Amino acid sequence: MRTWYGVRRLYEPRFQQRVLLLLVIIAAGYYAVWSIAQWVGLTPAALRFDFVNYFGGAQAAAHGGDIYGDFKRSWGTEAWVVAYIYPPFFAELLAPLTPLGLVAAARIWLIAVHAAFFGSLALLHALRACRAEFNIRLHAAHLNHQLRGAESEADARFVEALAREWDIPITVESHDVEAFASAPNFVASAEP
Repeated sequence: MRTWYGVRRLYEPRFQQRVLLLLVIIAAGYYAVWSIAQWVGLTPAALRFDFVNYFGGAQAAAHGGDIYGDFKRSWGTEAWVVAYIYPPFFAELLAPLTPLGLVAAARIWLIAVHAAFFGSLALLHALRACRAEFNIRLHAAHLNHQLRGAESEADARFVEALAREWDIPITVESHDVEAFASAPNFVASAEP
């Protein structure tokens, strides 16, 4: 029986690593092109209501006002729920961007979020590479907040597939954060 060189090569670790690297590069390239298209086409109407409220909180933080003002107007008596959704940390991070305007601040925010996503993948990859040497036990976790519909689902599937490919145990959970935060039983159960 004749063995093809290509079939045998599929089982070589070095070849598998190169194929995985190529797939990651292709995925990152696709994500970069998609992100740039989203970034260039960004308009105030396309921004989610939560970023607009974050920006309002950042403007208040920059001027010493109430960072929860926009949320109080939007949420009414349930405004305290935003403490779960909107930590003051976001207002402090966005405050220096407020002079640039809503769309420019959103573009910079998108760059930071995408950099954080790839940074976390790079960190996971680096820890994976040295886990045997330093006896590190890894376990990845991903929470799908369901804020972007099919895109959120695709992100969750990508992270899960990558962790499995890298032989890292992973826990993936999915929760509709907006529905959870606005549910009456959530408000009633958390009131003091």
